[in-house]
Amino acid sequence: MSTERVEVYGFETEEIEEFRAAIEEALGLTFEPFDSASVGGYYFATFCGTHTELTLRFNQQPDSSSTVPEHF
Repeated sequence: MSTERVEVYGFETEEIEEFRAAIEEALGLTFEPFDSASVGGYYFATFCGTHTELTLRFNQQPDSSSTVPEHF
């Protein structure tokens, strides 16, 4: 039985291109650009074959129903 696990990390720069390039270099992978009607533009990559999916996207302001801690 497989359990989905989601981890969320933030980054200090507002330049997602800068962060994308640093992650690509550090992990030796390539992010592909995608566009979604629900979350807007983002980058997607698979890691460790097809076992792990990585997504980079711009931070959004949390709304009143957000479960993300304020200190994040």
